[in-house]
Amino acid sequence: MISNFEEMVRKTVEMKRKYHAKALSDSAMFLNLERTFDTHDIFAYYVWILTDLFTNLSIALSEMFGFDPEEFEQLLQTYEIELPSIEELLQGIIIKIVQEPLPDIKTYLDMVLNNIKKKFQEAFKERALAKGIYGESKYGQSYYDPLLVRKFITSSLEKLFYIRMGHVSFKEVIKTFKEEFNVNDNLAKYIFNRIKLHHSTLQNTFILGYGVLGLSKLSPKASEETYTDVLTFDDEIITPKFRLLDHVHYSFILGLSVLGYSYLGAKETVYVEPSPRICKWVNDIAFNTTNRYSATAFATANFAKAEERRYYYRSERADQYQALQIFRYKIEDIVANLLAGEGLTVTQLRQYKNAVNHLLALRAKRHGWGYKAFKAMTDEELKSYWKNYWIRQGLNSSLLEKIYSVIGKWLGSWENLKQNIGKALQEKRKRLAQWI
Repeated sequence: MISNFEEMVRKTVEMKRKYHAKALSDSAMFLNLERTFDTHDIFAYYVWILTDLFTNLSIALSEMFGFDPEEFEQLLQTYEIELPSIEELLQGIIIKIVQEPLPDIKTYLDMVLNNIKKKFQEAFKERALAKGIYGESKYGQSYYDPLLVRKFITSSLEKLFYIRMGHVSFKEVIKTFKEEFNVNDNLAKYIFNRIKLHHSTLQNTFILGYGVLGLSKLSPKASEETYTDVLTFDDEIITPKFRLLDHVHYSFILGLSVLGYSYLGAKETVYVEPSPRICKWVNDIAFNTTNRYSATAFATANFAKAEERRYYYRSERADQYQALQIFRYKIEDIVANLLAGEGLTVTQLRQYKNAVNHLLALRAKRHGWGYKAFKAMTDEELKSYWKNYWIRQGLNSSLLEKIYSVIGKWLGSWENLKQNIGKALQEKRKRLAQWI
């Protein structure tokens, strides 16, 4: 806890100076550029692993539920780098980053028509044809996916798996998902098991269309099939055998699958040959990500004019950073004062501060993908998710309730304030560039 405002300002000024030196100055920009050159190979290696995993996982979830590929945020993470105009450059806009999703990532039916052999298409179309569209479908002739469940699966589920790949950690994520969104037990377990199958398949096997050189392993000698161990939601180890990409994406596997959400695997692949377009999504997304890695240094220092890059005390970007840190410290001070008489250790108090920072970030996150489900939640839904999440991390329910009784009154205003601080400079510079 920072005891007084003067001490807080001194501390944040020093943080501001270091932030400027490491991210916004000319020397930082060129040093960070050199670092991207030095680390490009290791970065590319992990990009290919994660892109292969999450792209195939998105496709599998799309086939499982009939969701449109264009709803999956992970599939939309392709960007183009553009040079600024002279007017924009004078306002400190060093580069422009424009999101450009792949043109063939569209609807579920488009994916079926372009990637599935004709004789198998009808079975896959059934997933989507019965789904209702608000304002178009007739009552009693369609079914509707719960909005928050749909957004969580297409946006936040993969993000949370990326953050918490460990068995126990991700199991807690699925438990929270099941309880907060009233998801059927068997379906929640199946989602967990299918995701773990994908993770294990990429690490321990190599099948056509799914694998990374240097990581994936070849199948046993003189065998058309390969296999991998999967630790299921029920903490049992099953060892499914498979030989096609289809089997990992959608096929029924005893002990892992749930009736109604898997297909019986065909003897031949259902995907068009020699290579379906969905396999090329991995290449396109991975190449796009690695190709713009060297722009990271310029993106980090973006919206900083030449004079601002030289002097930290003239940098509006650094001022913005300091304002956000002061905002964070004031929120943490409120938490510390609320829990002052609870006999918490420094470490325990830090966890409650982290919990409040997490609460403020869920709907106010501006960068990165994976937060659409939280942004669609009401205050009560967000409170329930947040509270149960941190109870599972070992925090006290009554103390969380005590914190929320105060923080919750100002939550919407503080979320708006945090977002406005974060985007004000960017909007100002873009606006000024148009008027020069």
